[in-house]
Amino acid sequence: MKALNNTTITVFGDSISKGLFLNGTKIDKLGTSAVDILQNNFMLEIDNKSVFGQTLKRVYEKGMIDQYLEKINYDNNNIVVLALGGNDSDYNWDEVQKEPDAFHTSKTGLLEFSCILEESINKLKMHNVEVVIASVFPIDSKRYFENVLSAKYDGQKILQFLHNDLSNIARHQELFNVSCLKEAVKNDCPFLDYRSVFLNLSNMLDYICDDGIHPNEKGQTVIAEFIMQKILSRHNNLHLPIGVKNFAVEG
Repeated sequence: MKALNNTTITVFGDSISKGLFLNGTKIDKLGTSAVDILQNNFMLEIDNKSVFGQTLKRVYEKGMIDQYLEKINYDNNNIVVLALGGNDSDYNWDEVQKEPDAFHTSKTGLLEFSCILEESINKLKMHNVEVVIASVFPIDSKRYFENVLSAKYDGQKILQFLHNDLSNIARHQELFNVSCLKEAVKNDCPFLDYRSVFLNLSNMLDYICDDGIHPNEKGQTVIAEFIMQKILSRHNNLHLPIGVKNFAVEG
């Protein structure tokens, strides 16, 4: 397949774009990830700066965007993919367990997340870097609670904080996905809405690891196939690899 000449892609992401998942309470690695699949099919140069547990807030506080801008080749077509938000939406469960009846904010407050995302987008675009925003991968609250949270914390205290409604976890995370979408629209950035592809699958759980928060290898393939079509919609001289499913692409 023909390469996308003079295009350098950098991904600031978390465990999902790194192809990691939780095996019980231990970090494990899948055999492949969406980034791997994209590199192999399109011969892309992808600098994958994804880290397990990464948050947008941490990227901002560590000055990782500034460090990136200091090193890029401005003669290239530089693209940054921001694939963050899932960990920002998560809670400090140690603190929740200590005081389940208290009010707890997520690792990054929603308003703070939106402000940091907009500031990061503007900084990158000022340097002629194209910014692509990825949707937040959907989670299964039940699996996450049963196989991750309850394995490490007192499940009853977690439920107490959630008012016995596990769907609070997924609904809270959805707010961060909406924030990503709003900022993408507001700042005229491409939005990779693979979240909707998964939500539209009647057997979505078949594509999610037992931890409830990471795609399995089948799920990683779905993400890769969706992004491939986004690339193809912009480059008419490229063709979809044989065997790749054709998901509807809007926008």
